[in-house]
Amino acid sequence: METGALHIWPRGSYMLIALPNIDGTFAAILFLPFDGAESFQSIDTGDALRTFFETRFPDVLPLMPRLAEMYFANPVGSMVTIKCSPWRSDSGALLLGDAAHAIVPFFGQGLNCAFEDCTCLLDILDRRGAEWPRIFAEFEQARKADTAQLRIWRSKTSSKCATA
Repeated sequence: METGALHIWPRGSYMLIALPNIDGTFAAILFLPFDGAESFQSIDTGDALRTFFETRFPDVLPLMPRLAEMYFANPVGSMVTIKCSPWRSDSGALLLGDAAHAIVPFFGQGLNCAFEDCTCLLDILDRRGAEWPRIFAEFEQARKADTAQLRIWRSKTSSKCATA
């Protein structure tokens, strides 16, 4: 594998990514549900782990000779989307971008949400003028539906799972 590149293996509702380290190894992150038929809860033995990878990520197995060791040595973590409400205060403050809806740090989603927030706010400002309480309420109502759809990712991180 190219040692200076990010590698991603999307598999439906699962995903494995490998982030390059300076020494040519990779830090791998596996995204799975916490529980269910194929989940962190169900992958509780070396055999279950191997079966899961043979089924879902067979092309990755040869790259990860220490898969079981690294998988079971690292904790399951949570990549959480921050949700807050309200986004406005009576004193004239409004939250935008990651302050209102911080999301997992992948794919530029946070930046895209911030750009969308600015576009929406400017559109409302053009229509309403400087009616700040009304603008803030309309903005929050307009953006809340889209940002509530962002997914919560759960991950298990393991350092140097694969070597090139």
